[in-house]
Amino acid sequence: MRIRSIFLLSVMLFYSCNVLFTQEPALVKRSHNKILIEGKPYYIHTIEEKQTLYSISRAYAISVDIIVSENPFTSEGIKVGQVLKIPAVVEMQIETDLPSDNIHHIVKEGETVYSIARRYNLNTDRIIELNPELNTSPLQLNQVLRIPVAMSNVQNDSAGKIFKEHKVERKETFFSLSKLYNISIEDILNANPTVNEDGLKTGQIIIIPEIKLVVFPAKVPLAIDNTTLHDSSNCDTSLRNLGPFKVALLLPFFLDENNRSYYQLVDSVSSGTKAERGKNLSFEEYVFPRSMNAIEFYQGALIALDTLRKEGISVELNTYDTKKDSLTTVKILASDVMKKMNLIIGPAYTHDVRTAALFAKQNKIPLVSPLSSQSNILDSNHFIFQINPNQEYEIEQAIKYIASMTNFNIILIYSPYIVDYDIVRLFKNKIERFINVDSVNPLDSVTMIAYEDDGRFRIGKALSASRKNLIIIPSERETFVSSVIADMGVFANEYRIQLLGLPNWPNFRNIDLDHYYEFEMIYYTPFMVDFYNKDVISFISKYRKTMRTDIHKIAPEGYNYSLLGYDIFYTFIKALAIYGSDFKYCLNNNLINQLQTKFWFSRKDAASGFENRTIHFYQYTKDFEIIHLNQH
Repeated sequence: MRIRSIFLLSVMLFYSCNVLFTQEPALVKRSHNKILIEGKPYYIHTIEEKQTLYSISRAYAISVDIIVSENPFTSEGIKVGQVLKIPAVVEMQIETDLPSDNIHHIVKEGETVYSIARRYNLNTDRIIELNPELNTSPLQLNQVLRIPVAMSNVQNDSAGKIFKEHKVERKETFFSLSKLYNISIEDILNANPTVNEDGLKTGQIIIIPEIKLVVFPAKVPLAIDNTTLHDSSNCDTSLRNLGPFKVALLLPFFLDENNRSYYQLVDSVSSGTKAERGKNLSFEEYVFPRSMNAIEFYQGALIALDTLRKEGISVELNTYDTKKDSLTTVKILASDVMKKMNLIIGPAYTHDVRTAALFAKQNKIPLVSPLSSQSNILDSNHFIFQINPNQEYEIEQAIKYIASMTNFNIILIYSPYIVDYDIVRLFKNKIERFINVDSVNPLDSVTMIAYEDDGRFRIGKALSASRKNLIIIPSERETFVSSVIADMGVFANEYRIQLLGLPNWPNFRNIDLDHYYEFEMIYYTPFMVDFYNKDVISFISKYRKTMRTDIHKIAPEGYNYSLLGYDIFYTFIKALAIYGSDFKYCLNNNLINQLQTKFWFSRKDAASGFENRTIHFYQYTKDFEIIHLNQH
């Protein structure tokens, strides 16, 4: 569960500058070894002879400053054999329109840039644009490519067909493949225009349009019926249906990985029978780390089902392991039982949610997206409910709140490097919209500072002695935020300074919380766990008693997975029981309470899905309290 613990960089090493700079820099080969640290992907690079920070930064198309900030020990120099973590960022230009949910494709034997592009319904130029190393070196086996698409194993084409890959075996022909997949030879050739019609090569990767697998079209004609026009005034709470309700939960449990991890650990214990050795292992020891969030969500869901049962509401829960495999999700949705569901909760990953959303729309089944914050999945699909507000909306509400704070000198301090590009761009765009606009609370002006080597000097120049200063730091990176706050501390006694924080800041591990209280930090978040709330206390007590463990970590977005599982299951199933199948128009009636936040759903038009738009504002005070300011 603790991903950080597998990556230890603890020893400070020194080197001679004179020797290093007289050496000719070695050619740096990009590593393809990647791990996740707190949910963010990093390359793992081992320093080789003659390599420098500059040559490494060039290889990964990232600045030296970012490498140093992620690997503080390098500020004293580097040595052969040291291990660096390099943020796996996508280079972006100001005018590009790259989606924020890129996936990674590992090159297999026999693949070409063209075949990969065909698989994801892209052109080769787009692949090369995202992977500029292909301009200078050929495609390599096991190379990791960035792909701007929502499907990792299957892909829809414009006609709604789903594709899969096939590795050609010895003696296979177009005829035998057409029989194997029950499609025509013409369909295979159309999907593989570069394949020679005279024959196939053993080991070659070709694309198969698996038409029979499709149980729903890729694009469903929009049909707005009368239910689209209903509003909450028609919500009759006297209607009641106690079920049983058929509910499907789709999450990445990684069951196969858990079995493997468990038996490997059991075999590593030296004494006792296998059963005795298994009992001696703690829950966290044998659970595959990437399963923890799904398991905890599921445990919260079970407590919600128990609460509903005591209220007389019956539920048939169908739980599916989606792994991190889009083809698995497609196969789950293809089963006949899924069409009989009253409610679908999940999947977790955005690319799988898009697939499931099409299925939900075709079959008119409400679907709750519990984790994704990509609001474009809601377009033209009023059967979808998104629990996490999208980041752009969160930032817009934050800027709107700031605009209501009169007579402040507002300073935005941002990182000029690509790693923070998206969030910096959003903040700048929203701020510009509020400057000198005809609104209730327009912003007069905002000073924007690119924080570099002379960052402290620039902050000092921008601070006002006559007004209170509000500092915004649009970054989710702890290393950058801590550096800026440290420089702010120099001016704490001379100027009145307040800080705006982002949702994940309270979860930073290495920033002294005293800084938050000192600068009276205001931060916004869609979720907040109040451990003094009597309902939360009651839930935690039941969780401990039932699951024989404590609730785990708080996610960067502010929620706990077990509480989130409880809130979603209890809210939507209770709504089904009270309001029936048209419950979507009645969710804001305040009859159902949540533990972590108050869901408030909104949508941009009558054809779109529903997005939770609740944003809370909290403030750290000089009295060492955290107070709830407002809810938007």
